[in-house]
Amino acid sequence: MANPEKRILLAPLDWGMGHATRCIPLIWQLQEQGAKVLVACPPELESRLRLSLQNVDFISLPGYNIRYHKGLPVWLSVLLQLPKLRRAIRQEHQWLLEQAQALDVQQVISDNRYGLWHPQIHSILLTHQLQPRAPFGGKLTSAFMRVVMRRLLRPFQEIWVPDNEAPGRLSGRLSEPFDGLPPLRYIGRLSRFKPVSMPQRHTQTWLAILSGPEPHYSRFYHRARQMAHREGFEFRALGWKMPDGAYAEEVRLNLSDDDFATEVSQATKVLCSAGYSSLCDLLSLGRNDAELFPTPGQTEQAYLASRWKHFSTVVPQEKPT
Repeated sequence: MANPEKRILLAPLDWGMGHATRCIPLIWQLQEQGAKVLVACPPELESRLRLSLQNVDFISLPGYNIRYHKGLPVWLSVLLQLPKLRRAIRQEHQWLLEQAQALDVQQVISDNRYGLWHPQIHSILLTHQLQPRAPFGGKLTSAFMRVVMRRLLRPFQEIWVPDNEAPGRLSGRLSEPFDGLPPLRYIGRLSRFKPVSMPQRHTQTWLAILSGPEPHYSRFYHRARQMAHREGFEFRALGWKMPDGAYAEEVRLNLSDDDFATEVSQATKVLCSAGYSSLCDLLSLGRNDAELFPTPGQTEQAYLASRWKHFSTVVPQEKPT
């Protein structure tokens, strides 16, 4: 008798769109292996994932709903929301315990959602942040962060890191293992785009890739637009929602993967925040020359931007004639 189709529950974090879009190639791989994938996520992530996926079932699951506060550093905004985060982790864990029998899944893959593990189901955490960067405190704070992460990661049977093994790790020390963790695998950088060695630039346009929560999402749009016009270039932005106060004719929302790749490949210059998934996509699309703008106060992005020079080459930009 043939084995029944393996059912896998996959749940991405709702911190911008990066966690969701990097799950797209992973879902493709799972489907090629004959698995049936059930995605648990908030409605806004479902709308984006449906653009790239077929034969996938969706179930609504509330997200962490992190918001950045105007005037506060990102790390402080997140710190103030820790009670909400802890509550969300407890609630998603309880949800899985209650729904496991009805879902009938044999594996759980959680992208940075720390409560989605089950004691009787093989549970995998997908993350590139084993050791998040603390904004202050040096070695003492880093040691405390390892204690916290060890506690969060220990319930999972496996950890998958979406990066290459050293020395070619884009995530660097963020994904450096330490004692007391579950078995760990580096599964390679994830991107929904096929690798491109030499993009074909056909336009005189600066392109901004918008990502992350508000208010940074809209602020970055206006900053990039101002920079492009000051240098005499046309401007366009790609995003998942309309920025506050944006010029609608300049913004393209929720593009197909092919259209997104075309826009990125043809732009004279690409401006982007330093989110990990965005950087993986840029490397696949051959845009190693992208100019990065880390979200202010987000220590992970500042660290990744400092590592970008090891993976990028400087390409002179020509002004329109």
